Amino acid sequence: NSPKLSSNVTISPLWENESHQNVFDVWEPLKAHRKQVSGMCILGGCEEKENLLCSVSYDSSLNIFSLYERNIKRRLTVGKLALSCCGSLGSVGSGRIAIGSWDNSIYLYSLEYGCLLDKIGGHDDAVSCLDTHNSLLVTGSWDSTIKIWDVSEGQTS
Repeated sequence: NSPKLSSNVTISPLWENESHQNVFDVWEPLKAHRKQVSGMCILGGCEEKENLLCSVSYDSSLNIFSLYERNIKRRLTVGKLALSCCGSLGSVGSGRIAIGSWDNSIYLYSLEYGCLLDKIGGHDDAVSCLDTHNSLLVTGSWDSTIKIWDVSEGQTS
């Protein structure tokens, strides 16, 4: 049965069809990390085969997963402490990934070159969350601050 709000209102979950069956196609779980997954982002390309899933974990690893081929393309350890979050900067082909860490730093990873480009140390405690828009990077920290970075210029405000 669908949940009822009152005697005359019934709601049905959006993910069920008329026969109340799940309509999502669920893939096999991917055992991507040794410890808890703490953040993910999808990088969309112009074509379906360019779509990537990036994940970070308490095991200090970044994994890059091809959604088209359904396999891990790259895996690397970033720093020595847990990673908390990640986000995409730019397009898939020449894009970068921002990664927040418990070592108070933000790492920038290049998809094009397959390596870390920079380590930005701007917080007094662990980076807990981040968001991106074009070349803007916004980071939040356990130090109770929010910082806005223009990563194309290397400036903060």
